[in-house]
Amino acid sequence: MIVLLPAAVAGSAAALPSSPREAEESAVHRAALDDLEG
Repeated sequence: MIVLLPAAVAGSAAALPSSPREAEESAVHRAALDDLEG
């Protein structure tokens, strides 16, 4: 299940990925947030 995180939380997760998988998921979250924000 994909959960869209608030931008601040997603940004924090992207800044400090603890694993390649989390880094990839953070990138997906950022892309989704960019789509939502237009």
